Amino acid sequence: MFYDLTNYLFGAGIIYVGCRLLIQYTYPVVQFVFYDQSLLNTSIEKPRLFLNAVGLTLILPVIFLPLSESNKIFLAGLYLLYFIGIAICLYSWTRHFEKNMEILKNRSVSKTTTIQNFQIKIEEKELDRIYFQLKRYDLIDIDRTPLNDFKNVLLKNWNQHQSKIQFKMDGPSCREFYEQFKKAFPENELTLKNFFETSGVILRADGKPYKYNSVKSAFSRSGGSKYSNEIKTAFNKIKSL
Repeated sequence: MFYDLTNYLFGAGIIYVGCRLLIQYTYPVVQFVFYDQSLLNTSIEKPRLFLNAVGLTLILPVIFLPLSESNKIFLAGLYLLYFIGIAICLYSWTRHFEKNMEILKNRSVSKTTTIQNFQIKIEEKELDRIYFQLKRYDLIDIDRTPLNDFKNVLLKNWNQHQSKIQFKMDGPSCREFYEQFKKAFPENELTLKNFFETSGVILRADGKPYKYNSVKSAFSRSGGSKYSNEIKTAFNKIKSL
């Protein structure tokens, strides 16, 4: 009789968790299947589902294993797993959990929305030197990228101007330029992804943007770019000025 009562209590716990999941997710799933496929992603929190899946995994053995035939140590282990599973499931519905999820979401949103420039810390006279060295070695299209546009791109928010930088370098060479720039000015927070993809202001000689995935691996594959000597010489002269 004790084991029958225990089974009923444990079954009630599983039913409770299952009902919570059904109440929360039946409507979004129906909407996803028949109407709006974007609703499921916004309504179902993956961390909460993950915790409930872990909790149910710990709970279910108590229902399906024969408790009456188990030794006391094994039985105590099953009970412990059951209560841990219930606690995990219940925690996923607490205000504390939801508050933590909101904090993580806000952090994720802030990271994607606050970065609107290259975050370069550099004096304008140093940009002048870089520009004229690029001009000297014919590595930049000066007709489509005057000095003022060059400065706008590197210093201002991307949505505050219509300027672009149009290089005359292939992917590996432009990647090497990026690496030399980072090396010459190490205090900057410039990232490869922002430089070649996110900003949309760095263009090839044909006026098209560089392909980030190609540029990302090009420099490491080649070990030295087409304009490697010119780029290194230009930055060496910039440092010596």
